[in-house]
Amino acid sequence: MKECALAHAGLRVWFRKGSEPSRAWLTKHNIEEQNDGSFRVYCADHVPFVPAEYLHDAFRTFAGPLYDDPDHAPDPV
Repeated sequence: MKECALAHAGLRVWFRKGSEPSRAWLTKHNIEEQNDGSFRVYCADHVPFVPAEYLHDAFRTFAGPLYDDPDHAPDPV
């Protein structure tokens, strides 16, 4: 399992049941499930698995107005 160096930022995501990515997508982007059930999709200490602009666009698409409110943090389901 790959880990980000402690001095670098990373981004982990959790997918809701039924919205998980396919095995093919995970393999294509070299993303592995972590021990806590998250998926590390970005790590600043090396070339990102998924380009950051894709993440930005996806957050806007799927989180909509919640993405613009930094104080809104829904409980995980």
